[in-house]
Amino acid sequence: MAKGLPDEVLKYLKERAFSSIVIKNVKDIAQVKRIINSIKVFPTVKDCWVKNYSEGIAVVSVDLKRGALDEVSKMLTINDNYNFKIVNSGKYEIEAEIVSEKK
Repeated sequence: MAKGLPDEVLKYLKERAFSSIVIKNVKDIAQVKRIINSIKVFPTVKDCWVKNYSEGIAVVSVDLKRGALDEVSKMLTINDNYNFKIVNSGKYEIEAEIVSEKK
């Protein structure tokens, strides 16, 4: 019974090591890079990077300095570069949609 347990625990920890932001309505990879640069300046964010990008959906991994992911969710809605709609916000993942780019 315990034979597969270490692999399952390792998989679980890898999935939960960093929080994720799933961003929909992304135009291209250049826009993903601009979004990441915006997120990196949030005071609670230590670092972030693209985990996956495909067909207008980007998954960004986020390493937090402190605080919880809900603080990042709030900062997304008030950032200077994009208008985001938060679709869902959980303990380990935020699902957001780009409504428009701010000028």
